[in-house]
Amino acid sequence: AQFVRAFEQVGEILREAGLSFADVVDLHTFHVGLQSHLAAFMQVKARYIAEPFPSWTAIGVSELALPGVAVEIKATAAYS
Repeated sequence: AQFVRAFEQVGEILREAGLSFADVVDLHTFHVGLQSHLAAFMQVKARYIAEPFPSWTAIGVSELALPGVAVEIKATAAYS
């Protein structure tokens, strides 16, 4: 559920800027417990990110700013 909510929040910001996930050119994701949930994250990511795929860097971290948060997403989008 956290992964879906994270992508939904990114989508809201993109829409406010008049963009969509199709405009994302670079994606950085920060994960607590990367190895334990990467497969589930990739399934959710596939619902939002389609070909042509942006560059993507997944980074495992020991913790994030808010307790209990498992992922943070940083997306860079470009107007086409």
